[in-house]
Amino acid sequence: MFSIIALFGVLGNITTGLVYLSPAKTFWRIARNRSTEEFESIPYICKLLNAYQWVYYGIIKPDSVLVATINGFGAVVELVFIVIFLVFASTQKMRVRTAILFGALDLVFPCSIILAHAVPATWTVKDRYFRHLLCCLQHDHI
Repeated sequence: MFSIIALFGVLGNITTGLVYLSPAKTFWRIARNRSTEEFESIPYICKLLNAYQWVYYGIIKPDSVLVATINGFGAVVELVFIVIFLVFASTQKMRVRTAILFGALDLVFPCSIILAHAVPATWTVKDRYFRHLLCCLQHDHI
């Protein structure tokens, strides 16, 4: 039987998916004009970091498939947006800055968090709460 909790989970995933896709019009404009104009890359880099953290949380928390899947989708969408941003960056300085931010915030930081938590042989409930706290600090709601 389909529960009300599952229904709201699916509705939440649909809404979250639409939020991840909301900048599509902006990126269509960037690709059409072949320039990022005055747009900044930091919101998309931060959204990718946020998606990574929620995917990680969804993987380690039991029964959180919906959290992991929608944020996995969001991570792919944000990666596409960042690649478009890098390809059409209006200046070399903006391209370099975006690449550095991407490397530091979306590659090094998530890998260090995962390694720091993968070192313990057993994952206790206390560890899971700490990882949940990291995800909550990045995102303003659960």
